[in-house]
Amino acid sequence: FAVEDFVELLFGGRRHWSWHPALSASSVGLGLYLRGTLHLVTVAPEHLVGAGLITLGALFVVHCMDKSIDRNLLVNMVFSGIRLTYFFNAIAVYLLSTRDPAVWRVVWSFWTSSWWSLLKTFPVVVSAAWVLSRIFDYSWSTSPSWVVRLLANCLGAGAGLMGGMSHYCWLSWIAWLAQNSSTAIRYRKRDDEVTADGMYINREHHLVGTRCVWDTFRSAFLALAWAIIHKPCLILVNFVLPQELCVVSKTLPIFDLGDT
Repeated sequence: FAVEDFVELLFGGRRHWSWHPALSASSVGLGLYLRGTLHLVTVAPEHLVGAGLITLGALFVVHCMDKSIDRNLLVNMVFSGIRLTYFFNAIAVYLLSTRDPAVWRVVWSFWTSSWWSLLKTFPVVVSAAWVLSRIFDYSWSTSPSWVVRLLANCLGAGAGLMGGMSHYCWLSWIAWLAQNSSTAIRYRKRDDEVTADGMYINREHHLVGTRCVWDTFRSAFLALAWAIIHKPCLILVNFVLPQELCVVSKTLPIFDLGDT
């Protein structure tokens, strides 16, 4: 998420900038450091390599989706490249197996595994292929930046729900909220600009829908926070004050709407 923001700032001609990406990157980095992720460099470096490949690979793939080329032709080109990687992977496995017998034992254990274990992985493979096709399709029909943020949102929410709030994972939730807030602020400023120019009718539908989803989530979150806070406070205040001075509290927060 943060990498896409910095790339768009340097090469995308962005007009608006905020401190949210720096906050999110710092929060994620601090959370990883406090959880001892630096030990992965020596214990499991492949996880760090995988994270880097996902980030750079997603950015590279979606930004290569040129709208001047036919969509079906472009998708066929991408999948041809993916099929070509099978050949290079086979060569890499062969070279590794000649140097380390442990690699060959891993390959052999995979081939001798039961059919049931392979069938259980089939839905995962199909789901991954479907997600990949959706990424290509949305990159062509919407915008690469929007697809990268959508992918980052899905991965971030999945990792956050898996980790919860323990082991400093709450820092990642702060980063997630900061990044989405940054995107919403830029959308709002851009909406004000196109509205002032009388061109809001030409605003991309996926950007309008994204802002609506975020505004709905923000309103629901704030309403839930208000419901959690105001009820205990109402009970406490009515318990302390005499009956003649009882107070009431609205279920939904009412703010100053202005003259209109």
